[in-house]
Amino acid sequence: MRQNNVSVQFVVVVALLVVLAGIGVVVTARQGGTEPPIRVRNGSMDVTLDSGTWVDNGDAWSPSTGVTAGTYFVKVVGGTGFTCDANRTVGSGNVVSISYSDGVTIRFTPASGRTGVRPKSDLTRATPALLKHGAAGTGHISEVKVNGPAGVTCSFPTTAALSEIRICSAPNTFCQ
Repeated sequence: MRQNNVSVQFVVVVALLVVLAGIGVVVTARQGGTEPPIRVRNGSMDVTLDSGTWVDNGDAWSPSTGVTAGTYFVKVVGGTGFTCDANRTVGSGNVVSISYSDGVTIRFTPASGRTGVRPKSDLTRATPALLKHGAAGTGHISEVKVNGPAGVTCSFPTTAALSEIRICSAPNTFCQ
């Protein structure tokens, strides 16, 4: 009888460890995203994945790999003549809005564990890793706004005012 109790206890302990390990994996995935960094460049709005491809996710474009934790870490690499509130070029939040000089605003938002880039109809998939809006020489990115407690808003009056906007789904030296 004693051997059966030890076997049952062993099975219970192993099962408990498996459950705790599974919870740890889920918590880790939710704390930090694994999507590749996204670069947004000026001129025509170029939205480029560092790896993977853009996939049609219904009403949005999404990276083909990774997950987002729902918070974006953003770094603005400015050029000449840009301004950011409180002179900060790094921020974090749950929505990133990038406005173009023609009045179109593209939003990066979490949806079902992936980043959704909307409105999809305002972006063309030029290559598997590149979304575009506008044509070179016809406009420029005019503003980026990161909504959240550590948010930031930057304005760009000309094409020369912005080099790129970096968007990461987890803390990453590329976006700090």
